[in-house]
Amino acid sequence: MIANPGAIELPTAQIQAGQVFVARRGDVTLGFAAILPRTDGGVELDGLFVEPGHWRQGIGKMLVEECILATKSVGSDALHVIGNPHARQFYESCDFFINSRTNY
Repeated sequence: MIANPGAIELPTAQIQAGQVFVARRGDVTLGFAAILPRTDGGVELDGLFVEPGHWRQGIGKMLVEECILATKSVGSDALHVIGNPHARQFYESCDFFINSRTNY
């Protein structure tokens, strides 16, 4: 993200709605997560990014936990994610149920 700051854009409305969570250490942004409400009453993990130099420090899991809390706060019991197959192990470590119909 630092190398390509324009690669990811978060809509202002999503930020104002409290649907974006940022992990920071001091003045350094380590990553972010974003959620969106779904028409079925669930919530979707719309984006999750952690700077590669900060992987495997629990930052991604902490961001997912914030998204889960936000999901519960709006009365939903389901946080959905459509993830990259390379991230499957990460999402499993966060206790996501992997749908057997998923093409991995």
